[in-house]
Amino acid sequence: MKVSDPSFPRPSWWELLLGTALCSAVAWLNGFPLVFSDTGVYLLHSFDWAVPPDRPIFYSLFLSLFHGFKTLWAPVLVQAAIGAFLVSLVLIRFGLRRATRRLAVLAVLVLVTGLSRFAGQLMPDVFLGYFVLSFYLLACHREDLSRVERALLVAILMVSVLVHNTHLVLCGAMLVSVGLLAWGLRRRGTRGVADLRLPALAFVAVLVIWPTVNKLLSGRAFFSRSGHIFLTGRLINDGIVQELLARRCGVEHYALCDYQDDLKGMSSGEFLFLDRPSFIGLGGWNMRSRQVSRMLVDSVRYLPGMHFEAAVRGVWSQLRSFDLEDGVERYGPDRYAFRAIAELYPADAPSYQRSMQETDRLLPLLGRHRPLHQWVCVLSLVLLPVLGWLTLRRGGEWRAAVLPVMVALTLVYNAVLTSLLSGVFPRLQSRAMWLPILACVALALRLWANRRTGNEGRGEQASRLGFTP
Repeated sequence: MKVSDPSFPRPSWWELLLGTALCSAVAWLNGFPLVFSDTGVYLLHSFDWAVPPDRPIFYSLFLSLFHGFKTLWAPVLVQAAIGAFLVSLVLIRFGLRRATRRLAVLAVLVLVTGLSRFAGQLMPDVFLGYFVLSFYLLACHREDLSRVERALLVAILMVSVLVHNTHLVLCGAMLVSVGLLAWGLRRRGTRGVADLRLPALAFVAVLVIWPTVNKLLSGRAFFSRSGHIFLTGRLINDGIVQELLARRCGVEHYALCDYQDDLKGMSSGEFLFLDRPSFIGLGGWNMRSRQVSRMLVDSVRYLPGMHFEAAVRGVWSQLRSFDLEDGVERYGPDRYAFRAIAELYPADAPSYQRSMQETDRLLPLLGRHRPLHQWVCVLSLVLLPVLGWLTLRRGGEWRAAVLPVMVALTLVYNAVLTSLLSGVFPRLQSRAMWLPILACVALALRLWANRRTGNEGRGEQASRLGFTP
């Protein structure tokens, strides 16, 4: 790969400090880190290190690193610091040299996107965006990075993949996609677009660490024990299982044939989380794949049209569902998240109970912010391919153009994975929607810098402006 300008500035400590404050702004406004219904489970397993049946253990292990601080602000501030670090590195690579200008861009991102909302939540959702940016920097700007920056980015990439099941599949798909893009460009004479050695090494390390840790903690080596369970819930939500049972239970005897009345009108959430007789009868979260595998295969065999229609409808619905309000409602004393904070972090409990989220003031605020957020997201999706094309046409900068390609692929892959495996939930898409806005800003900055500098002979003027040519 071509060695780039070695004079790229490094983010200073005060920039990262102010950037961390900006990325955690929603949590500060709320008066406490944001909480989701799954937060309590992650907190519990951060203490007992028991591998949960429905999610990876690794976000809980991440939370356990901060037990010594006795407060849930510690992991949220680290999440915010990672966001500030990654955004700064990306903006530097796109030519924005001055820290004050980068902080100004970060402040705009915090104001109009969901970056701070997800960085300030005790959930692994924000790591989807961190995966994309760390992967991009390692693949396209490895030679621009110091050894410390490379090491940090590899660590961030690995953590980002480990904390969510879909991120593992997404990382493999991204390696293949970017690899094919780089290979195709090499065949046309364009080299040095992407070097996938470090992302691939991180991915291989994750493939080793994931089952090894599960083996050490649970006695079994595995990646996921619940994929068939979530898939069954999704097919129940779409009505496919109910239709198959109505047609075939007279011929076949599937495990759910005895629960047809219970399944009528059932959603995936009801099946998975409300202890319905059908779920308990199959063994709950200890359900064996062989109990439903024949039913799942036969559903494709006998109802391919329903599968196709449900898949298209689900992916399309997920692509256009990105409300920031999803998942930040009030969780009262009857919810486990509330009780877990009170039991495990008693010093934090009063602050949590006084927070805007827990006193029903956060949702109305985010609701008023919704029109701005959605319009900016839609505008960024329209501008993203235009700015990417202009970057190539005017500067031939393929490395810069890889960022919008990766962002677009992430939005599509994320919508496909989440809608097909767990159903349509706005938070699962909105966690990635700050990426196209960042990419548009970065590309616009690069185009403006190129236009201002004109050519290498005008580099001094660019320096005064705070940009690199």
